[in-house]
Amino acid sequence: RKQGKDQKNPARIQINQHNKFVRRVFNETFERGGRFYGGFWQQVGKDHRKHIRLNGERVIEIDFSGWHIQLLYARKNINYYSKYGPGADPYDIHVPEINDPAYRRWLIKTLMLIAVNATTQAKTFMAMQHTDTPDDLNRPAGLVLSNELLGSILDKLKAKHHEIGEFFCTGAGIELQNVDGQITEQLIKTFTQSGVPILTVHDSYLVPEDYNRDLLAEMMKEYKAIGLGGKHLGGTGLASLETDLAYTRVKQLGYLDEEFDPEEPGGGELHQEILALREQELTATPAYKRRLSAFREWLERD
Repeated sequence: RKQGKDQKNPARIQINQHNKFVRRVFNETFERGGRFYGGFWQQVGKDHRKHIRLNGERVIEIDFSGWHIQLLYARKNINYYSKYGPGADPYDIHVPEINDPAYRRWLIKTLMLIAVNATTQAKTFMAMQHTDTPDDLNRPAGLVLSNELLGSILDKLKAKHHEIGEFFCTGAGIELQNVDGQITEQLIKTFTQSGVPILTVHDSYLVPEDYNRDLLAEMMKEYKAIGLGGKHLGGTGLASLETDLAYTRVKQLGYLDEEFDPEEPGGGELHQEILALREQELTATPAYKRRLSAFREWLERD
């Protein structure tokens, strides 16, 4: 289920034969937009997606961290994580009106991504005010997302990212979505031609966990290909993606040990949570088992 705006009335997301397909959606021309939409997995949060099974197997989800921010910096011939360090957080700004760090970061990130896609500041604020709070977050009591508050946050983001501030509220993100679509198209082709299922969420991808290294390698391959030939990045900006791929951050969600923190007891709280999830057996209903068995028989047909 997905929470509604009031966070009290969850909306049911149907999982059936009609919403398991994706399609590309463009904006006016084939140079704008082009992301893949339609799958039920795009309508639920990452906390639900990590419980998805593909052919009965656990999944791993990997995405590019701050992807559109990286692309905008690339247009200025800057590799963001190379310049500011692999631990840099593009959404770390001071907002004294909000004490909850999780909600604050979500709000800042969402506002920035909307600003990259929107064509005006007014549309940016309106879109933010109509964006649902994620299932696992709660808006602080009494907090009003007024134009004044959002304007203050946006000004701070422009100051923090002064190299790319000119792109905010200009619709630049619509062209960057075309880059997402190009990468996603190639990943879908690569994995489906190999008989490996893949689910896509714009710049995030899910595959059976045994293929996590393959997914990461293909993501980096396509990232580099876009850096070498992606016309949407503009002129000299291509060089910042072509080089220093070690600074290209990705974020991994799943059951592997990358979250292990050697400085924390037992590898850290998140690592322990991942281990606990890994130990859980899939609770399968008789109906699920029948469907999985029928599906596997179908896969084995000539």
